[in-house]
Amino acid sequence: MIKQIINKEEKQSITKTILEELIDWFEDETGRNNYINNCIDKPMFVNVDNKKITGFLILNETSKHTVELWVMGVTLDNQKQGVGSKLLTYSTQWAKENGYEFIQVKTVKFGIYPEYDITNKFYIKNGFKELECIEEIWGKENPCMIYIKAL
Repeated sequence: MIKQIINKEEKQSITKTILEELIDWFEDETGRNNYINNCIDKPMFVNVDNKKITGFLILNETSKHTVELWVMGVTLDNQKQGVGSKLLTYSTQWAKENGYEFIQVKTVKFGIYPEYDITNKFYIKNGFKELECIEEIWGKENPCMIYIKAL
């Protein structure tokens, strides 16, 4: 079951718990703390299975027409079981109902790291298209690929 989280402390607790479990993807402490500290005013959705939160997704408005999939995490035991797809489907429907026309996401360009290639395939499978690759965001060693999807 997908539900929206409103409580600010609950948002921070969920974000902290799951991102720390996913330390291989979120190893940069400054980046993790940015997500934890700045999630409180953003729309957050969680997947609940047997009263346990198995994943979350947070959106961030980037313009009056576009939201960004700001951060998403699925617990290690629940990856590759459709949790991310359910969260994405629910949150994109929420975005559409709230007047947004596009959703974007930033990730590392294909071919740089195998674990991010899995992430890229996930976004492509879920209807995202490559918009632009910008090396200046994270540096030449981590070129930032921006994907976009029309809602």
